[in-house]
Amino acid sequence: MSSLSKTEQSWRDSAAKVVEEMFPLTAQFKWDELLDLRQSLLSENDWKVTLRRFVSCREELEADHYLPFYRLRCLLCAHLRLEGVSGYELRNILRRDTLMKALLRSDAKLVEV
Repeated sequence: MSSLSKTEQSWRDSAAKVVEEMFPLTAQFKWDELLDLRQSLLSENDWKVTLRRFVSCREELEADHYLPFYRLRCLLCAHLRLEGVSGYELRNILRRDTLMKALLRSDAKLVEV
């Protein structure tokens, strides 16, 4: 049995479903990255790991899947909180790859709300 609350699991399941919707329209050689992102969204507790996978997939696939990545960004913003960084909101950071990569290199923490 999962140690996650129903709310935590619910939004994680929704995020995983968004990723699953991309499989039929994505070349099979890119499925491993999507599978890693899906698994990370479902069970990873280190949100920087999940964000790295999100960035990697987005760089590769966003041109063909803009709407699913937008939906994922909205889910992440609604359910994660940024700690240790002032002057930036998570939703603004997730819109820009350069800011997101800087966040991943920083000491900032992402926590589930």
